[in-house]
Amino acid sequence: MRVTLPSPAERTLLVALAGLAATGGLLGFEALKGLQYMQEFVGRSAGEWLSTFAAALGGVGAPLILRHRFGLTGVKGTLAAFGAAFVATGLLGILAGTFVLPVFGTMFGPWLILTTVLEQPWLLAPWLLCLYAYHVAEKDYARESETLFRRVRQGLI
Repeated sequence: MRVTLPSPAERTLLVALAGLAATGGLLGFEALKGLQYMQEFVGRSAGEWLSTFAAALGGVGAPLILRHRFGLTGVKGTLAAFGAAFVATGLLGILAGTFVLPVFGTMFGPWLILTTVLEQPWLLAPWLLCLYAYHVAEKDYARESETLFRRVRQGLI
C-alpha cells in the first residue's frame, strides 16, 4: 500500500480550512456565550463546547458549500469571493444553528452571528482573513491541478 503525501497546495488548503474551523468556532462561542437558554438546555460548559464545535463545523462547511465562488482569478474572481464571504458568514450561522437546535437554530443562528459581529466587530477580522486565505489556497490548488492535468494530457506522467 502506497501512501502519498498531500501536495503543497493541498497542505495550504488544509491549513486554510483549519483556520476557518478555528475562527468559526470562536464566532460560535462568542455568539452563544450570553444565551441563557443554552445554559438551561445542556448546561454551561456543555453548551459552550457544543456551540463551539457546531460553529467550527459550520466554519468549514460554509466555504466548502460555496467552493465554486472562491479561487477564481481576476477582478471578477475577487468580487465573487468578496460576495461569497458575506454569504459564508450567514451560512455559518445556519449550519451551526442547525447542528445545535435543528429548527430554532436554523432560524436564529444567522441572526446570532450577525448581532455578535455587530457587537464585537473585531471578531470579523480573523474570519475574513481566513476566508481570504481560503480563496488564495483554492486559487493555488486550481493552478497546481491544471499543471498536473496538462502534463497528463501531454503524456508526460
